[in-house]
Amino acid sequence: MRFVPVIFAALLLASCAGQQAPQLQSGTPGTQDIFVQTPGASGANCFAQGEGGSYPVISPGIVTVRAGEKPLEVTCFKGEHMIGRTTLQPRCKSGCGYPATANIPMGIDPTSMQREIIRINQQYR
Repeated sequence: MRFVPVIFAALLLASCAGQQAPQLQSGTPGTQDIFVQTPGASGANCFAQGEGGSYPVISPGIVTVRAGEKPLEVTCFKGEHMIGRTTLQPRCKSGCGYPATANIPMGIDPTSMQREIIRINQQYR
């Protein structure tokens, strides 16, 4: 029962991501490496989602993404209750890339905490 929120989050990310991006090689033309870190929450599972698809990375780590003209959304999860999000804006409108580092502050996910409070209240009724 403890894994239900984790499984739900994984399924939600899989359905939201659309297509899984092909594995990109660092240095390939049109790609960029981004260093993803979650201060105080090493080992978080992160997903960078942009024009080219969804790219997984475990923080701290480097992810290779396709450079695009639209913002790159980076979402990280750790455990059942921690979540962090940030948006990287492209540096120009012609696909020249994103900032080289993504610092994602992690915090308590209020929706997961609400589910936990409801579960505890139902357990002790």
